[in-house]
Parts: sequence; structure tokens; C-alpha cells
Amino acid sequence: MGGLGLNKNIITVTSYINPDLDGVSAMYAYSEFLNKTSRVSNYCIQGIPKKEVEIVCNMFNIKINPAQHIEKNSKIILLDTNDADSISEDIKLENIIEIVDHHDKSDNINKFINAKMQIELIGATATLIAQKFYNESIPISRESAILLYYGITSNSINFKADITSKKDIEMASWLMKQYKDEITKEKTKEIFIQKADIKGSLREEMEADIRMVIGKKYVTIAQLELVEVEDFISQNKSEIELILKGIKSKKELDYIFLNCIDTLEGYNILLTIDSESEKLLTKILDVTFKNGSAKTDRLVMRKQITRLIKEKGA
Repeated sequence: MGGLGLNKNIITVTSYINPDLDGVSAMYAYSEFLNKTSRVSNYCIQGIPKKEVEIVCNMFNIKINPAQHIEKNSKIILLDTNDADSISEDIKLENIIEIVDHHDKSDNINKFINAKMQIELIGATATLIAQKFYNESIPISRESAILLYYGITSNSINFKADITSKKDIEMASWLMKQYKDEITKEKTKEIFIQKADIKGSLREEMEADIRMVIGKKYVTIAQLELVEVEDFISQNKSEIELILKGIKSKKELDYIFLNCIDTLEGYNILLTIDSESEKLLTKILDVTFKNGSAKTDRLVMRKQITRLIKEKGA
């Protein structure tokens, strides 16, 4: 999908800084949808997309625009977030005219004073964008269909996560039918295997930089999406514990833990370094810890754990 020069007459579709595949696929496809319905738009990536974006784009030879700055007077559509703190400071909040998202409402959502909002607590924002093509019978490009399909499967961990909805499954099925020769179960499995291949820093892969304030407590939830989780933990547990201890001390946290997801088998192993975090997770997830780890009987995402902590109290 070719880029359009950003100017005040173009609607700019974007997401949060350093977006995942759900965010990138949604902005890419929604820009296409708008252009096909006579509203001139472009998408704009802020920061560096997550590894899964590169994996899918390389596998299917899809070209995406490099990161760009957003002009201050651009009209903005924001996707896959409704948190004002997650986007570029270059964006004027009053210029955001629409938000499409699948996350819980943020504490600062009222800052978007001019935005029409579509927020549904489902597996992926990509599902909501696919539905726009479906509802309006708008032909969808190969690139948008592939990106949206894998945005949905990535976010829902191939439909195994608790957050997966009927709508996610229906829209993914529709997308697959559009390009069934390219969107296959075999390629889906290969994408998850490639995502799980940690080649760089384990500390960076854990994405443990966000310190949340829940009530009067400070919480950080790290997360890894892996295959053969138990083998990985047995080989890396000592390093993981050192990383968690360092982050807890540096950020002065009350709770910290790592949520390890087995993307092929569909369960979690939670790792903690302190009894307080164990008690918290036992309370909200009804799990049993042994030697600092607990295994779930279902697949729970970080965003769900965050929601449960807010609901049940840290």
C-alpha cells in the first residue's frame, strides 16, 4: 500500500508508540478502508514495531511505511489504544477524531474530547477493522487481509486466549477465505515459532518497563510468548529471577512477575520472586505456587491480569 504525503487534508491513522502486529495491521487496513470510502488517509507508525510485524511482513513480502512524524495539525484516528500516555507527544489530543480499540478504558480517556469511540473488549482491534470491510462489502487487499488475520491470531494466541470472542473467530474465518492459498495453519504455526525465538536480550523480550499504579501499589507485569515453556524456564529461571529482582529494586515496585505463555499448547506459567506477588496471583487467578512458579489451566493475557488486579485489588 503506497504512502501518501502527510498534510492537514489527510486523516492520519496511527497507534501507540512501538506497536504490535494488532496495532500495525489495524492502521494499515483502516487507512485502506478510508481511502476506498472516499476519505483520504495515510497510516503512520510511531517508534519501532514489535518483532512479530517483521516476521509476518518478511514471510508474505509486505512492505510497510517506515516510522514518521505526525504533523501537529493532522486529524488523527487512533487504533489499539485509548491511553493518552501511550502515544507521541507530537499529537494534539484535541485533533484525535476517532478511537477504535479493544482494551479497557484508560484512566485518562476523558482527554480525548473530540473523539468518536468504538471500544469493545474482544481479542483484537484488527477484528473491528476487518468487520468494517465485511459490513460494507468493501474488497480488501491481500496485504490488509493477511496483516489483519495474523493480528487477530497473534493477539488471541491463535484463539486460545480467554479474551477471544466469537467476533474474532468469525472475522478471522472471513479473512482466511479471501486469501486461503496464503493464510494457512502451517504458516500460523511458523509465525508463533519464530516469535518465540529469543535471539537478543531476554530482558528486552520480557517487556517489563511499564510501572503501573493500581490503587496505592506499584506493579510491573512482564510477558513472554513462547513454545515449550517448561523447557525454556528450566534453562533460564536463574536469569529471569535476577532480571525481576533488578527491575523490582530499580522501579521500587510492590509486585513484579513474569507471565510466560505457551502459544502452541495454550497455558501460562507465572514466575515470581516474592511472597507478596504469589499471594496476589493466587487471589486473582486461583493458582498454586511451588518454588516461585504456578501453571494455569487456561491461557490468560497480561491485559486480563491487569484488569483482574484492578477489579479485585492489589
